[in-house]
Amino acid sequence: MKIRRTLLASVFAAAGVATAFVAAQPAQAFAGGPIINANVFNADLRLCLAPSGFGQGAVVAQVQGCDGLSGQAWTPVLLDGSSHFEFVSVANGRCMDVAGGRPLDHATVVTNTCNGAGSQQWRVSAAGNGAAAELRNGAAGSSTHCLDVPGGSVSPVALQIFTCNNSGAQRWFF
Repeated sequence: MKIRRTLLASVFAAAGVATAFVAAQPAQAFAGGPIINANVFNADLRLCLAPSGFGQGAVVAQVQGCDGLSGQAWTPVLLDGSSHFEFVSVANGRCMDVAGGRPLDHATVVTNTCNGAGSQQWRVSAAGNGAAAELRNGAAGSSTHCLDVPGGSVSPVALQIFTCNNSGAQRWFF
């Protein structure tokens, strides 16, 4: 058994995955997949979220043309048994986070090593009947700022948090 654990630890280390992260994950709420902006949601155009790279602090952007590949997949991890999640990028194994960790309008959304910080916690606020949900960020104990597409853009653009305003730019399908 010890050999098997050592082998698994070596495999995860070689793959760049922290073994503590894998072993300590809370139960997942639902399967991973794309996060799609509801502002433009039709068969011809869907805008999915993806990190801009694999390193610490990679900017999260909406990219045109959801392709169903792992670069656009996110795994939601239920944190508290209700509605608080971390969203882990399948592409880089890092959590969606708010740069600077403070709830400020226009703060950039990035991926960072998952550490349980409030800026990595997102509350899913659904409107019911299959409507798109808001993702409210928990930076500094707040829940006043939502994941937002700047200006409601329908082009590839870096994401931000912004004071929740119930607009299509702040509504998401999973």
